[in-house]
Amino acid sequence: MREETGVSEFRHLGFRRFFPAAMLAHRVECYWSTGNRLLPAINSAETLYPDGGTSLVIDLDCPLQSASFQFNSFRDRWTFTSATPTVSVRFRPGALYRLFGTSPCECRDLSVSAADLLAPAQYTLLLSTLAKLDPTNAVSSLALIEQWLLAQEKAAASGSDRVRSVISTLSVTANVGQMADVAGISTRTLERQFRQEVGLRPSEFLSHQRIKLARARLAQSTHSLADIALSCGFYDQAHFTKSFVRLVGEPPSRYRSRKLSGIYKP
Repeated sequence: MREETGVSEFRHLGFRRFFPAAMLAHRVECYWSTGNRLLPAINSAETLYPDGGTSLVIDLDCPLQSASFQFNSFRDRWTFTSATPTVSVRFRPGALYRLFGTSPCECRDLSVSAADLLAPAQYTLLLSTLAKLDPTNAVSSLALIEQWLLAQEKAAASGSDRVRSVISTLSVTANVGQMADVAGISTRTLERQFRQEVGLRPSEFLSHQRIKLARARLAQSTHSLADIALSCGFYDQAHFTKSFVRLVGEPPSRYRSRKLSGIYKP
């Protein structure tokens, strides 16, 4: 596990982000921590946008009771408290199913307790890890969680992982038919497997990835909205704007202005 440097987001919450071990890089996008008892106690509501991933969130002050999974298919508002130490694992799309045999549909747009989501044997192993977490040390706590995940990765069932092969080679300009061709299966089979393993239809997943890329380009470039729309796989600017408003909650022009103005809101 290695900490990312130069992270500027959520600084008022003591936010830190970490890269996973190489063996878990295909399952885990990142770990993060927020909260520090030395910080002023403030509550902060932040907008989180969907991208097909699932989160395991743990309040270090009460880890045995708080460990829960959440998979968002729409944007969501989370309230963080700066003085409450919290850690999280951000799983890549499809990882929840591959590691635990559980579909993200089980926690779609819900916060579901790990006790209710995991199989008894899996939860027993997690409990032994949670009992060792240190509320004063997020780094050591995340290291213990990573060891639990490494053990789970070794125990996970092997076999063909068509969905991950599609995701790893996916272009945002692709369509569902092309995704099925890459996987070597029918469109109907792809729809079923994506729904089970990722929690989204392939078309929904594509839309989320296109919006994720568009948000980055809006914040980091001066390209026109029309150019960004086409480069991110949308038919035209109107299609882009409609999709962006539906997932982000504001037009791309306003999102760009807010990001470039330095007003903090992710």
